[in-house]
Amino acid sequence: MKIRTIIFFIGLLFMFYACRNSQNKDLATIEKQELATGIRHDSLFMGLTLGMPKQEFFDFCWAMNKKGVYTEGADKTVEYEFGKKNFSFPLQMNFYPQFLYDKIKEMPIKFTYKGIDLSYPNGQTVKLLKDVKKLMEEWYGDGFFITTLPIGVKGYAKVAGNRRVVIFSEKEYEVMVIVTDLTARQ
Repeated sequence: MKIRTIIFFIGLLFMFYACRNSQNKDLATIEKQELATGIRHDSLFMGLTLGMPKQEFFDFCWAMNKKGVYTEGADKTVEYEFGKKNFSFPLQMNFYPQFLYDKIKEMPIKFTYKGIDLSYPNGQTVKLLKDVKKLMEEWYGDGFFITTLPIGVKGYAKVAGNRRVVIFSEKEYEVMVIVTDLTARQ
């Protein structure tokens, strides 16, 4: 238990050191600049999109479940397993969107390694953060930068048109990604 905690904090120190030594960009300024372009980027992943109607989301996930691609995850989320692919360990994600006027406005995604022995951490949170950032760059392109996120923690962000993607870790052994449509307002 002690070694796991020590390794976790070493990983956090490494992340904060990297944050301190990189260019810390102002997210709010970049969001205003990107929104001013009028460009829309609505793709999320695997056929899901920002603005997708709620019923269409349910139908899509049900069809993917019938094909064995998605399963029901914890806390009534949708779960997808990547396997090991190019990751340090087998990777899984759990997601369930937030809706506004019955359309997807935001997609929180929790990433974890599947089937690892948590009593031997070996810097797994740092590896997980690296693997998730690499996957997000595959999905949304390069250009992630370190900044203070709207939730008050340091993490990676990328804004393209109306779509903001943030990556951060608040808990040991999990990384969160939140994809937001900046034009969706209440």
